[in-house]
Amino acid sequence: MATPKRPADLAMPASTVPVELNDDLRVTVATLTQEPVLVEWSQNWGTKKSDTYYAVTFSNATRSYDPGRLFIASKYVDVFKSASQLVDDDSEYSFKVNDTFRYGQDAQGKNRFLVLHDPSNKIFQHRFASNKKIQYVTKVGDMVTGMAGGGKEEFKTVAGVITSKFGDELCKFY
Repeated sequence: MATPKRPADLAMPASTVPVELNDDLRVTVATLTQEPVLVEWSQNWGTKKSDTYYAVTFSNATRSYDPGRLFIASKYVDVFKSASQLVDDDSEYSFKVNDTFRYGQDAQGKNRFLVLHDPSNKIFQHRFASNKKIQYVTKVGDMVTGMAGGGKEEFKTVAGVITSKFGDELCKFY
């Protein structure tokens, strides 16, 4: 069985303008049939959880059709569809960003992505988008363990524990 895709395996559309509350976004209907990605996280410092999400590209009709990424939990696809309107000969879903969405972004406040899922899920942003700090720490760890002549698997285990316990939570729209 093939390893499921992870969000970090996907190229993130380069967004230049952050999505805001009440923006009108568009998602192509066909993208909701793509293979979902697997997101894994630790809840409340221990319980390991996972869920599948549809990673779809949106265009922001409010802000010059700037692109971005929306992750919709599999269990929330019907919620998304019922809160959206079909437009453009039923080829796109149109929806307004409201307080049911969570978001993440890079340190400069750009490349904002949205998440629609159970709000009780406490998932760090780096579970949905690659994080430069984590990539850097992983590279340094690989170099150190390489020079030390081993320990790479142990480092990966420690790094996995750290990234499961620490990070930036998804933000709420107010």
